[in-house]
Amino acid sequence: MEVASGHTKDRLPCTPCLEGKLARKAIPKASNVENPRILYCVYSDLCGPFQTQTRSGYRYFITFINGKSHYLAVYLLKTKDEALSHTKAFVSQAEVETGEKMNFLRSDGGGEYESREFQAYLHQKGIHHEKTNAYTPQENGVAERMNRTIVEMARTMLKDSAMPNSYWGDGVLYATHIINRIPTRVLPDGVTPHKAYTGSKPSVAHLRVFSCKAHVYIPDEKCNKLDAKSLECTHLGYAENRKAYQLVHRPSGKIIESRGVVFHEGSAPSRVLITDDSTSEGVSNSEESDTDSLSGDSDAPDNPPAATARSRTSDRDQDRDHQQEDGSASPVPKRTPGASARPDLQPEIQEQANAPVADTIDAAQTPA
Repeated sequence: MEVASGHTKDRLPCTPCLEGKLARKAIPKASNVENPRILYCVYSDLCGPFQTQTRSGYRYFITFINGKSHYLAVYLLKTKDEALSHTKAFVSQAEVETGEKMNFLRSDGGGEYESREFQAYLHQKGIHHEKTNAYTPQENGVAERMNRTIVEMARTMLKDSAMPNSYWGDGVLYATHIINRIPTRVLPDGVTPHKAYTGSKPSVAHLRVFSCKAHVYIPDEKCNKLDAKSLECTHLGYAENRKAYQLVHRPSGKIIESRGVVFHEGSAPSRVLITDDSTSEGVSNSEESDTDSLSGDSDAPDNPPAATARSRTSDRDQDRDHQQEDGSASPVPKRTPGASARPDLQPEIQEQANAPVADTIDAAQTPA
């Protein structure tokens, strides 16, 4: 049997080369998997444990990301074995909200996803479980990258507000609330995950700076006549089952949910609150500075404070002289000194006013 010309048989590498040079095959950076509808495929991952637990004892959080809309759901966990209960809650809520059935769940091969109870639940629901290979988190890149985004946002908010690390759970939930309401480059035409998931455009009018100072209204039933009508608290986020803000009273550690809140978003030293007044003032000041720099010599040093004060005084004197020369400039007529004084002293005042300057000075210096 003849071998076709030009065809060479691939040489198998030797065992020493395999042992000394073998490298991992390249992992594709882009996936060709399509998500035809909402809830067709969901990416999940568990992040933790955190060195500092929250005030309620949480040390982990688990994420569920819809592959079609990239809508994000996050739950806080105290232990890893709570992953099953939160997965059941997510699947039930998502199927009710969308009217669709979940088909695929992609996760790593962690023990929280490998338990018998977890696998029995997925088998009962008819959900196919896709697992990544060992030590290959790139195959679940959607969930892994989302974990990094959430942790970075929460860390940044905690550092900006100088809040203790025990509030990382509130930062994670607040970051989730924001991510679902901002556009992502994965979705076309600037669509937000919230709109792609629910079909309605989200409102951002209620968003406030995380951990900013806030004053909460105290109902009349809980205060006396002369008690304060508000309580200073710290903004943490939004209530889950109410149309209200969630705040904490730092001295007592009490969590408060209320809709009657007044915020002070520029209370932190590192924040700059931009308003219409400050913007216009800044523009006018910049225009004046530009005009001064164009009209003057750029190399000339700044005037000292004394020279500036003298120049302003001279300008006021010149304006007053011009107004005195122009009789129509001032509607109030010039009044004679002492005109409203006692009538019996009026002749003496008029005589002193008409006297020469030298005589007046000598008379003033002569002792009585």
